[in-house]
Amino acid sequence: MHYEAIPAFPDKRARKRNIVHAIVETPMGSRHKYALNNELGIIAHHDILSR
Repeated sequence: MHYEAIPAFPDKRARKRNIVHAIVETPMGSRHKYALNNELGIIAHHDILSR
């Protein structure tokens, strides 16, 4: 799928509730790791790997 094809807003209701689609890019080899927080419905910083 091309990222350009993803709409900014899922639908009109989401726009009114300030919900947007977002693509989060992280550099390959980054020590910072992110995980989905199902309770909040967000992707959040989860851990920093040691060197």
